[in-house]
Amino acid sequence: MEGFLEELEEKKEKKRITVLLTLLAILLAILVTIIIFFVRTNQPMAQAKKEATAIAKTSANLETVDKFYWFTRKNTYFTLTGKNDKGTEIVVIVPKSGEKVTVLN
Repeated sequence: MEGFLEELEEKKEKKRITVLLTLLAILLAILVTIIIFFVRTNQPMAQAKKEATAIAKTSANLETVDKFYWFTRKNTYFTLTGKNDKGTEIVVIVPKSGEKVTVLN
């Protein structure tokens, strides 16, 4: 009878471990999916910021970027705030086309 109880306990323990490992695998899969989703959804924003920053650096002498905004109504505009090469706070508005960059002091 004692051997039977030990076997039963071993089976319960194995089942518990299997359930825990399965739950861990499911949670890990969910976490990886969320991370991939987050990276992919932020990719267009990161690319737009990179391109707008490059345009602002060449056309407005923007040295540091403090904030980045993406605005779309009829047209799309990217706005960057930061400091120029003289240390002055500026706002640079870059249309999606990259033409007619507006600089505000």
